[in-house]
Amino acid sequence: MALHAIGDEASDIALDALEEAYSINGPRDRRHRIEHLETVTEANVRRLARLGVVASMQPVHADPSIQENWQSMLGDHRTERAYPWTEFTAAGATLALSSDAPTAPHHPLPNMYVAATRRSALDPALPANLPGYALDLADALCHATRDAAYSCRAENQQGRIAVGDFADFTVLDANPLAAEPAELLTNHARLTVVGGRVAYRTAAHELVSAKK
Repeated sequence: MALHAIGDEASDIALDALEEAYSINGPRDRRHRIEHLETVTEANVRRLARLGVVASMQPVHADPSIQENWQSMLGDHRTERAYPWTEFTAAGATLALSSDAPTAPHHPLPNMYVAATRRSALDPALPANLPGYALDLADALCHATRDAAYSCRAENQQGRIAVGDFADFTVLDANPLAAEPAELLTNHARLTVVGGRVAYRTAAHELVSAKK
């Protein structure tokens, strides 16, 4: 099940329902997940991890350029624990990152920029939004690929490059792990392969220009 729970009371209700179902139905392999979790108590972070519920979160929602309204709607101390990605990983929960397309900007590299810096992909001049919750970029990429596949029971087919898995991969202008995070905003895909078939390829003249 994928439950949407943005606020702290919503996560209370979602976790109460899942915990009750667990007690009735007994042990089994489960991959339930809760979407968004923009504000959540520390106790519920630990409870989610204990229950094996996936925290499915979207970096774009933490973009500083859209926080003024979000903070004013809460208007209290909860704004100091917004989008606490690292708390979930520290508690041992599976964190799956996604884009929330089509309701939010869906391009993956700007989303990874927000994940790794807590800065704005729309206005990079803005100060970071609670930078203590920023993720290491390599970890963020794993959460958006390997862990996202796990949340869908697709970890033996997708989310990594391995023998026997689907050949899903993208070739970029530059290695994002060897560049400054800000370069994620100007990095582009040159080739995209889905299931072993080329789905997108940059035109030959563009490749020559890029090499120059």
